[in-house]
Amino acid sequence: MPKPLIGEVAIVTGASSGIGAVTARVLAARGANVVLAARRRAELEAQARAIEADAGQSIAVPVDVADPDQVARLVERALAAFGKVDVLVNNAGINWSRPLARSDADDIVRVVGIDLLGAMVLTRAVLPGMLDRRHGAIVSVGSLSGRVAMEPLYSAAKYGLRGFSLSLRRQLAGSGVSVSLVSPGNIRTAMTGHLQARLPEPDLVATTIADLVTRPRREVVGRAGRGRPGLRCQGRDARNAGPEDRGMVGGVCGGGCRDEGIEEERKGGTCYGGEKVFLLKLVIKYVDVFFSFFLFFSLTCLEVGGLVINVI
Repeated sequence: MPKPLIGEVAIVTGASSGIGAVTARVLAARGANVVLAARRRAELEAQARAIEADAGQSIAVPVDVADPDQVARLVERALAAFGKVDVLVNNAGINWSRPLARSDADDIVRVVGIDLLGAMVLTRAVLPGMLDRRHGAIVSVGSLSGRVAMEPLYSAAKYGLRGFSLSLRRQLAGSGVSVSLVSPGNIRTAMTGHLQARLPEPDLVATTIADLVTRPRREVVGRAGRGRPGLRCQGRDARNAGPEDRGMVGGVCGGGCRDEGIEEERKGGTCYGGEKVFLLKLVIKYVDVFFSFFLFFSLTCLEVGGLVINVI
């Protein structure tokens, strides 16, 4: 098996189970030295032993990403063990379903601290070294709840993570440090164990994350596909997708989407679920750009003929 990540050092948070644990194993299998981080020490160390049993290199660092001091110590441990950090996977997160009116203030701080602020603080901690070397990859794991409002606390944190990732990507353009976001739907993990629906396995997201390290994308978006898992739509566009594809994915596959559970949002096409939806999204995108520019100029003072004129 090719090992494109030999010599790279990766920190993976939320690595004691689920998407994080599988991601750590995939990165190790591709040659990376992996720093596994999570709150549950026993589970974390078990994952590290599994990687070492497969001839991988890893260390386990128990950490609560909501605590900035623990985040700083995590980075110190990584640097002490491997000398650098090339890859950061912000995967740590907790779900929340209690109504806001019945949630304590501490609950709000806890959810936002783990699902959003922890990723921001950890990214800030590893970023200077990446920028100095002009080399690095930051991949954050969001959620469809960060694109569609569902539960107030969880969605707020995931919307924030999406905004952080997309804007940081723009800020770091040309720096040698890539920023990507994965926004999956429901995946078969402990967090979704109560659901009876047929769900994709964590391997789907883990492989996507590992691919983004070497082939970055702005965002890879999950979908609730109703067809069989593992459908591959290599290089097809809307005109070439036959009835079988429409039936399995709930729409056409554009731009080479690799799996019904994950779609790549990029120029040239996405699994949007049909040409009409694609056109609607295109119109919405350009309207959004127009209003973004309008808002920018409306909040900016223009100097004309020596006078400062506020647009609104």
